[in-house]
Amino acid sequence: MRKQILTSMIMCFLVTLIFTTGLCGQASAKQIKLKVVSFTFLDSLENKMLQLFIERVNERAKGELFMDLIGGPEIISPFELAQSVSKGIIDVGLNSTSFYPGTVPGAEAYLASKLSIQELRKNGFHDFVIEQHKKANLYYLGAMFESVDTWNIFLTKPVTNLNELKGLRLGDGTVALPFLKKIGAVSVTLGLEESYTALDRGIADGILYPRLLIPQFKLDEKLKYYIEGGFFRNDTSLFMNLNKWNSLPKHLQKIMQEVAISLEKDSENYANKVDMDIRKAMETSGVKKIILPEADKKKMLDLIYQTEWEQAVERYPDFGPELVNTLR
Repeated sequence: MRKQILTSMIMCFLVTLIFTTGLCGQASAKQIKLKVVSFTFLDSLENKMLQLFIERVNERAKGELFMDLIGGPEIISPFELAQSVSKGIIDVGLNSTSFYPGTVPGAEAYLASKLSIQELRKNGFHDFVIEQHKKANLYYLGAMFESVDTWNIFLTKPVTNLNELKGLRLGDGTVALPFLKKIGAVSVTLGLEESYTALDRGIADGILYPRLLIPQFKLDEKLKYYIEGGFFRNDTSLFMNLNKWNSLPKHLQKIMQEVAISLEKDSENYANKVDMDIRKAMETSGVKKIILPEADKKKMLDLIYQTEWEQAVERYPDFGPELVNTLR
């Protein structure tokens, strides 16, 4: 009798153990994990808002979803990141739109708008970008480091007017090529990692880059002048594999969308503060401001934007004109 009771107790224990283990397995299986890769190194300024986005999404998802920032360009090149997300190798990517026009045509035009992200949401540009990303099997979540007029022309030697840029070799990272051609400068395509050496060896006389990269990569050791008159914007975009996005429960999609929108103003404030710090750092390191004659400054800025818009229309005749109308 005792043996039967003991056997029954053991069986009940085993059934309970199997049942609870199964439940635990089901609970852990419910957590959705998203691998995230950034186009820049994790300690860079551009990643602060991405890290905050991940933190807030994970907190609100309460264990149902976990976003894991696994690395930067040491994992995947920025030029291959969009394709890697599109193919599902990585779930989520943060990238500069100028790095993936071959994957999402027209996304790079975002760089050439002076409008706020809120205005771009209202005037149709945001919807256009979402649809273009979908065609590449990507879902566009939003901008993560938002501010305008963040680029300058940096030089190793001073100039006094726009005409003196003629013949100078300027590194551009494939951006603003039509403008450089228009003013008679020589375009030198440089990756960021090549810029310091190119300036040191005299391969380039200057570069067109976002201000935040100058002290961050010690380029202020070689670039001692910049032309006052900022242009372009930060163009970091967060996107996700479309299949993975569609597989998410609606309430998790809503969380990610709401966090992205809520961070836009925080992102703008953060980027502006960073820009103030960058300007101070440049001044401290001896980078001097060049103030062009007012007519030259206006001509320079008009040309920079106009040539980018014209290039978009020429490159994308089907949707370029409509796209440019949302950027102005």
